[in-house]
Amino acid sequence: MNRTSIALALILIAGSLAAWQSQESRARIPDFPMKALASPGASRANFFISRDGTITRYAVHVGPEALPDWITKMADEKIGKGNDLDYEVELYPDGSEVYEIYRRVDGREMQLSVHADRSVKYVGRELDPKELPEKVAAAMRGVKGFIAEKCIFKEGPKFAEVHIKGSLGGSPHRIRLSGDGRLLSLQRRLPGELEVVVQE
Repeated sequence: MNRTSIALALILIAGSLAAWQSQESRARIPDFPMKALASPGASRANFFISRDGTITRYAVHVGPEALPDWITKMADEKIGKGNDLDYEVELYPDGSEVYEIYRRVDGREMQLSVHADRSVKYVGRELDPKELPEKVAAAMRGVKGFIAEKCIFKEGPKFAEVHIKGSLGGSPHRIRLSGDGRLLSLQRRLPGELEVVVQE
């Protein structure tokens, strides 16, 4: 291969790489969480990122006006009456678009996650770490150095998980465990800042 051919090949490779990088950088946030992000009541967002860099779940903290009117009554029935703590709009890896309401009921945090058709994705209930089943507690202890702060047992028609927020090495982490004690993931929680264009 002569020098001219080599130069042309390098130009083509560079051009292809630039085009690929441009496509990657223009990845879009799906419509469901994007609508919530652009709403006036949006206050915080969480993006969950897998080890290969894929964004697997979007959660947007919103005001009560962003949730359907019927969810308040449904929450009264499913998790009980209490003080509302937070409201979220979430998109899950399986494509589930859900609304979530967090409440403090009888001194414990309760969570309700529902689809737009009013079917329940899960009900969450705060547990004291001492109340965890032994298999789950053993899996948590297996993450050396982890200090538990809050445990939520989430159960729905298709899954049961325990989410444990705490710290590891001085930084916030979350452990996801299956109901039978398998480690699903250890996630480091990082602060971030988003700027959403609302007018152009």
